[in-house]
Amino acid sequence: MRTVMRIACVLLVAAGAGAPGTARAGHDVVRTFDFLGFSADGSRFLLKVTDPDAGDFLSVRTFATGKQEKGIKIEQRKDEKRLIEQARKQYRITDKGTDSQSSPDGRYTIVGVPRGDRFLLNVGKGERDAKWQSVPIESGRSGPAKMTLKAVWWARDGRRLVVVLHKKLTGDNGVDADEARPYEFFPGELTFK
Repeated sequence: MRTVMRIACVLLVAAGAGAPGTARAGHDVVRTFDFLGFSADGSRFLLKVTDPDAGDFLSVRTFATGKQEKGIKIEQRKDEKRLIEQARKQYRITDKGTDSQSSPDGRYTIVGVPRGDRFLLNVGKGERDAKWQSVPIESGRSGPAKMTLKAVWWARDGRRLVVVLHKKLTGDNGVDADEARPYEFFPGELTFK
């Protein structure tokens, strides 16, 4: 009987010790963003976040910092449309934005260029281009993350935009996720070459 109890205790301890490590090892962050609009005054923007771990939710973000101001959980898929409409009304999200790498007036184009440990956002104007923004690329054991330009959403005024980048980092605790970066756009400050 003692031998059976010892074996049972050893198995329980081994299972308990192995479970947390197993749960953490190789866990990937997977998250995608769908842009839903700008507020009337341009101070906020709204995203739908799809995350298999945290669940789907709406993210109201401050334009000045890009940080989440309010998260609204989508408990059931049937409630999604209603919650989006409520958030649009409450936060005055009236500008759905324009999904295009080209500015609303068609004069400028945002282009993403990976360069080592940086991801450059350049602006094209006809045959000329200018350096605009530089985003750091994180690295892991497998090397630097692969970053791509997923979408550019312009406000009606053409002065505000949200750039959605997609980052993929393989290995343990990998990342396959979107990130949203708000920017003000003043082409007069750029040097085109």
